Amino acid sequence: MIIHEFGLDDDNSALVADRFADDALAILAKEVYGYREPWSDQALGEIATQLGENAFLVAEMDCAVAGVLSYRVNSYGTVAHVDALATRHDLQRGRGVGSTLMAELEETLVDRGVDLITLQAKDASGSEDFYIKQGFSWIGVGNIYEKPL
Repeated sequence: MIIHEFGLDDDNSALVADRFADDALAILAKEVYGYREPWSDQALGEIATQLGENAFLVAEMDCAVAGVLSYRVNSYGTVAHVDALATRHDLQRGRGVGSTLMAELEETLVDRGVDLITLQAKDASGSEDFYIKQGFSWIGVGNIYEKPL
């Protein structure tokens, strides 16, 4: 599995050139935001706008996008928040895509001096156990989890 990182341009209006950027946004559109295929460039643009200054990690398997993680770091550079983690719907769980993306994120953030990751899991999404296995702790409000680095 290969991990790519990309972000938005200075205007936050277009993704920096990456051969997987459109596919990554398409996975987010379907798996996280509930858009139905076929989606328009406008729908993908709306997601890119919502994610603003986020950075993206994209997992590649067999020359295709297998999963995507979207995150942002606060202005102090100390706390990162995971806005979305999604894998391609046709991949079986347990292939390590989500775990690999989370491990890459942690390595990237430690190198940048970030000392805490937060995220909010969807209610009844089944992701709660995954995040606990990744070392996150539930902090008791609205399915919010955190992990000190």
